[in-house]
Amino acid sequence: MEKLTLSRKTTTCTWVVITVLSAGTVFMGFNAGWGVIKVTLVIIAYVLVIPFSVLFTKATIDQKVLRKKFANLQPLLDEKCDPCMYIKGLLPLMVKYRYILDQNNIFDICMNVSLVVAYIADGQNDTAMEAICGLAEKYRTKKIDTRMVFLINMALVSANIADKNLAEAKKHFKQAKLSQSHFSVQKLVIIRQKSTALFEQSITRIEAALTLLEKRYEEALTAHKQLWLMAQNSQHTKVAIQHNLAEAYEALGEIQKRDECLNYVANNGNTLHIARLAREKLR
Repeated sequence: MEKLTLSRKTTTCTWVVITVLSAGTVFMGFNAGWGVIKVTLVIIAYVLVIPFSVLFTKATIDQKVLRKKFANLQPLLDEKCDPCMYIKGLLPLMVKYRYILDQNNIFDICMNVSLVVAYIADGQNDTAMEAICGLAEKYRTKKIDTRMVFLINMALVSANIADKNLAEAKKHFKQAKLSQSHFSVQKLVIIRQKSTALFEQSITRIEAALTLLEKRYEEALTAHKQLWLMAQNSQHTKVAIQHNLAEAYEALGEIQKRDECLNYVANNGNTLHIARLAREKLR
């Protein structure tokens, strides 16, 4: 597990700086008539303050680096529909910057939820369920931002939908909407309008998926057609919508329309699990 440590080169440079400053203090201090006690206290201050300042600076820089690398990974899943490569890129980041995740629950939850989404997209439903249940248990008794509670519950909903577990999916969806209702009573400065809109869109997508799981196929068709018209949809989301439309059309006996949707999924889903299933079905 990665901890907040300095490289040998940085450590050497830090102690060189401390040594130079200490030597300068001894020379300048005695010439100014400070005395041994005052000079010693200044040197001790250097030894205590400088290393901690370097560590703090490193942690700040590492957070910015992690945020940028995490953002750069997103197109792999959202646009290129390649969950396998996304997982291969995300897991090493989470190991390397584990100390940041341990100190910052927002980083920890966002990255772990993203990992769960990727596992589901890759067809690793058991791994996804294990990961999100572990995350939920980790934060069960901790006080965290309601947005993070929302994300955890929505990931639990997605994992249960993937497992076709309607009862558990509906239970966690209810909890997710409850946490979302608290957004409006929080201080507005910590709720970004864009984030709130994204949360609302994710609720709409889950509601559509639940109608399909409940076998309300006509409603599922209407809901997913409306989702299709949303301009903000990523390629991954579009493929998932077409996959769900294909399921609904098949249940209603409209095989030609089902195949049209499956063709979209097969041609645009790259390595997504649902794309692999669509290709097999079209053979």
